Amino acid sequence: MKEKLAILDQLENQTITAEEAERLLQELKKSKEVQPRKGKTIKVYIKSNDGDVVNVQVPVQLAKYVLKGSKHFSKAKLGHTDMDVEAILDLVNQGDIGELVNIESSDGDIVKVYVE
Repeated sequence: MKEKLAILDQLENQTITAEEAERLLQELKKSKEVQPRKGKTIKVYIKSNDGDVVNVQVPVQLAKYVLKGSKHFSKAKLGHTDMDVEAILDLVNQGDIGELVNIESSDGDIVKVYVE
């Protein structure tokens, strides 16, 4: 948006012609269309009762790739909690975003999983 306003300001101040402004606006539009969109990210936050903190962000596509065909990663232990990672990815595939998991154990462990 800033780039577009800058081009229009140049046109208004007559530092560029209408044709140059049109060309620049078209180039700007093309450059925006080519830029890849950022995909979804899975964020895992763990805080143990003894002070350990884990904060991980993984692109969903990478998580799917790692899990594909691997039974070792389909279940994970997050804090003192067993987590079904495939079930979380199923929620992501269904379009769920935001907080998917929020666990606070009686020991004081906290596990949160978000998708953004």
